[in-house]
Amino acid sequence: MADEQRTLTANFTANSSGFAKGTTEAIQKLRDLNTELAQVKQSVKTTNAEMRSYEKQLDALKKATNNGEDATEEQREEMQKLEDAIAKCVVELGSYQTEQQRLQSSIRAANKQIDEQGQTADKTADKFKKFGAAIAGAGTAVAAGITFAVTKASEMQTAVNNLTIATGASADEAARYKETIESVYGGGFGDSLTDVSDSVAQIKRNLKELNDTELTDVTESALALRGAFGYDVSESSRAARALMQNFNVSARDAYSYIYSGAQG
Repeated sequence: MADEQRTLTANFTANSSGFAKGTTEAIQKLRDLNTELAQVKQSVKTTNAEMRSYEKQLDALKKATNNGEDATEEQREEMQKLEDAIAKCVVELGSYQTEQQRLQSSIRAANKQIDEQGQTADKTADKFKKFGAAIAGAGTAVAAGITFAVTKASEMQTAVNNLTIATGASADEAARYKETIESVYGGGFGDSLTDVSDSVAQIKRNLKELNDTELTDVTESALALRGAFGYDVSESSRAARALMQNFNVSARDAYSYIYSGAQG
């Protein structure tokens, strides 16, 4: 029994670590692919606009020259240049279409990779939970501890992934955010790890330039304010931003002013 527990613990730890690293890499890859796709779409838009301009110029020349029959040599050369430019645009649009299809296929593959990694981690977690249930007779506290650890590890990874996507964080930033979430939730703030993660994301959106310590302190202040007076985190962080901009105060001081004002 002890050997099985150690094996499952090792497997769960390894899979969770691999899932975290793999998911972060897949999210970054997905972000890069979407950036490329947006650039290609912009190129398509630009090329279409250019082609429409060439077509209008060509139509105007044709109308002015009786469909080219009365055109001068210079006008014929200009029409040929416009036709060549339109043909070039058509070729470019064809290459962009091929590139879009490639990128869309890669995006689907990246999404599938994230799903498969999640399924792998879930399978290991499920085994761990079943093992906890199996040893319940030998000690309810042990089984409960195993189940709690698995649940919290899974919830933490989900919270970090959501925050990474919401803020566009790098792998290094995601690791620091994990520490912030752990610190805030460990201090008794927030209803859940996901709640804390969402609050950190809102703080980051509204109060961008905060170091790790400030981010932790301000998130705790925002959650304390919400708990005491019902102020939404997004609402209080916007108010704090206004105070910081108008009165040149720190984020911590801004929350102190808001808290004092709420107390009346």
